[in-house]
Amino acid sequence: MKDQLKKRPVLLLFLVVCLLISIPVVSVWYPGTKGAIVSRVKNNEAQLTEVASSVIERGSAEGASVSGVQEIVYHSDSKMVEFLCGGFGLAPSSSYTGFYYSPSDVPLGFQGEVMSLVKTDTGWSYEQVNGDNQYETEKIVDRWYYFHMSF
Repeated sequence: MKDQLKKRPVLLLFLVVCLLISIPVVSVWYPGTKGAIVSRVKNNEAQLTEVASSVIERGSAEGASVSGVQEIVYHSDSKMVEFLCGGFGLAPSSSYTGFYYSPSDVPLGFQGEVMSLVKTDTGWSYEQVNGDNQYETEKIVDRWYYFHMSF
């Protein structure tokens, strides 16, 4: 019995060390992190622009795909092409990350929705007045923007 009690702190320490090691690894390699998204857009801008232009020309994202992107959606009202890279959570607390193509090179709301975006030090943000919805978007390069939406 005493041997088992002595082993618990060692096991707990081992688990804490594993967790601390895994957090940076996951944040670097997980495709939904801001750093991974920004790198992906900068390193593949020509290919992504070709995909986005094709989607806009066809008026549909059907059949379009990009490695590491979960879903591509076309929002015809704003002509936004959205590339969803990650989502996490269960209702009522969820978040989504990705990037989008804005042909007019202006920041757009989540899924092309009209939002009252406020300029920040790094980009633009939106906070729901009587709720917990928050949105942020930042310019990566011309016509390409990062986004994070949480509910």
